[in-house]
Amino acid sequence: MTSANSSLITATISRVRQQRPLVHYVPNIVSAELVANALLAWGAAPVMAWSLDDARCLQAQAIALNLGTLTAERSAMLLALGQHARAHSIPLVLDPVGVATFPARRTLARQLIEQGGVTLVCGNAAEIAALAELPYRAYGIDSSTQPLSAHDCARLAFDRLGCTIALTGSSDSICSASGWVQVHGGHPWLGLISGTGCVATGLIAAALGVEHDPLLAAHSALAALKAAGDYAAQRAAGPGSAKQQLIDGLYTLSPSTVSSPPPQAHAALCEVGDE
Repeated sequence: MTSANSSLITATISRVRQQRPLVHYVPNIVSAELVANALLAWGAAPVMAWSLDDARCLQAQAIALNLGTLTAERSAMLLALGQHARAHSIPLVLDPVGVATFPARRTLARQLIEQGGVTLVCGNAAEIAALAELPYRAYGIDSSTQPLSAHDCARLAFDRLGCTIALTGSSDSICSASGWVQVHGGHPWLGLISGTGCVATGLIAAALGVEHDPLLAAHSALAALKAAGDYAAQRAAGPGSAKQQLIDGLYTLSPSTVSSPPPQAHAALCEVGDE
């Protein structure tokens, strides 16, 4: 990363620790504990709650909606929370878990985006492509080899959906109105730990609680997660122990240890096809 980008990222990470943003995370039942522990370790203050009444009481700095383990009741509640976020100008991160496989989730995700209020969508390549009606391949809720590159998929999705896109994978691609960036690093074991994508969504929400620029917030959060993944892989015997070490990596992470190869970044997005 450039020295300027590094300085902005480390400052954002420091502010998460200093300000402890309150994050209302609406989880799925599979990853709720992992996400809560990751947010606590990173310095945020998570509340894992499904109720709109809870949202009205919390005055959260950011909201994250996860579409995993969806029910009809949860669908109605998620739409109401999206409206609440828009009405109160609260940054909202959407994690469209499984939209590439389940049409009902895809419909709900599009409704959330269309009603306004979604600041950023964070998902794997298949999920992002499915939402943007791009060609994709999915295997259950996971992504497989895609027809489009991650960067092209993220840029096209941003153009079609109108909100910042954080496409996660071996390299993360983030596209927003202010530019685009790729974040490198991490370890393949992160892909073998259920819920690390949900953790990414939570960390981005926490960063949005202290930083208004979605591109910088997502870049800071994903760089931190990849650094924590590297920390975990160096100390674990496999993905099982890496899951525990990931929490320690987020806790012990200092802004100065967040580093990655220089990202490919532009000051502004070109129109699709211009590159």
